[in-house]
Amino acid sequence: MLARLHNLKLYSISKTHLHALRYFSNPLCTITDPAQVTESPELPSWVKFFENKHPKDASSDDDFVIPSLANWVETHNLNHPTKPPKPLGETADTDIENVSTILKIRYPSPENAAQALDGYDFNLSNNLVQRVLMRFSNDWVPALGFFTWANNQTDYRHPPEAYNSMVDILGKSKNFELMWDVVKEMDRIGGGYVTLETMTKVFRRLAKAGKHQEAIEAFRGMERFGVSKGVVALNTLMAALVKERRVEHAQEAFLEFKESIPVKHLQCFDTWVV
Repeated sequence: MLARLHNLKLYSISKTHLHALRYFSNPLCTITDPAQVTESPELPSWVKFFENKHPKDASSDDDFVIPSLANWVETHNLNHPTKPPKPLGETADTDIENVSTILKIRYPSPENAAQALDGYDFNLSNNLVQRVLMRFSNDWVPALGFFTWANNQTDYRHPPEAYNSMVDILGKSKNFELMWDVVKEMDRIGGGYVTLETMTKVFRRLAKAGKHQEAIEAFRGMERFGVSKGVVALNTLMAALVKERRVEHAQEAFLEFKESIPVKHLQCFDTWVV
């Protein structure tokens, strides 16, 4: 019936028509004498709606809303707004801040830091782990505690990048025994987890700590981790030694391995000296 009203041109509505309209709009009403009905000088707003063929605030597909409910719906939406879901980036930022708050407490050991994280349900991801490790790159206790805790969570596995970051953090803090433990764990995982990038971090941290012979020894034994002693690897070792002003050790490595690695492919030793 409302669809028909929409197509009508309401130029005028007589008392009889208005009375009939009220009757069909409410079939439960009681018909009274038209003479007893006091008419309103204006039509209801919802009737006037159909006089305008192109209302500004409605489309032809809009459902009709009873006027008495329209105000309630609008008020309800204002008082109970729907909260949009948090973007993934915002959720990650929140988790990072929460993890950091826990890890900032001074723990006596990585085990204590890991235990402090038990019971929390963070949305672990490679990005979150990398950002937390970067934030605590100068504080190995909470970094290793978080690394260990995350690795024990279900539905998550550290990628090679996280292991490399942990190797670097432990080498920077001169915890070389723990650093080698991580490298060995990477080797047990297999699948190419130990790479030249891993060994490069080992060379640089050993050389920076003054353990020059150990850096060379790491190069000698790197093939047991599946990393070949190639041109780039030897250049990386020599660069780490020369950077710490240990040219004699760099020369020692050069002379030892030049027979197995063609010299023409090596960085010129004179360049390192300069």
